[in-house]
Amino acid sequence: MSKKESPKNKLTEQLIAEIEGGKDAQWTIRYHAPDQEYEGKLWNIANEGYYTDMDKLVKLGEKVEATPHYRLFKNIKYVQAPNGETLKGDFMNVAAFFNNFATESLKSKKVQVLLLPSDDDAETGVRLIASNDKEMDSDMLDTILDVLMNKHGHVIEFYLWGMQE
Repeated sequence: MSKKESPKNKLTEQLIAEIEGGKDAQWTIRYHAPDQEYEGKLWNIANEGYYTDMDKLVKLGEKVEATPHYRLFKNIKYVQAPNGETLKGDFMNVAAFFNNFATESLKSKKVQVLLLPSDDDAETGVRLIASNDKEMDSDMLDTILDVLMNKHGHVIEFYLWGMQE
């Protein structure tokens, strides 16, 4: 069985195809911290088929250690799809708070995006699953990643969460 046809990929793709409610459907992300659990809800954009390059996220991950107001956490306990199915896997959640100096589309904005790397990174990269902005698309995510990587002074805070190990 090729990576692209793995059971995890098939299950996720089937789930995405079955999501009802389009952009009005919501994903739930459950976080675990040493002293508490909390959750966030994001609007569905999985069915839109938006992707970005994994290389951009890898480079961004390298910036986390070098930038004092950037943080990396591995505390996503699980992700719940709009149909109530609980999923584990390689989900990543990006949250960034931008200041007044950021690009016009990001000025004073809080952005949160749920991502899922493809099983075949070379072909499709990372899929956008959900966002706090129903208008999120690949171009907007690329703009966000560019600012996070190259214009640290335009970012108040940045968090990259992954599944807990």
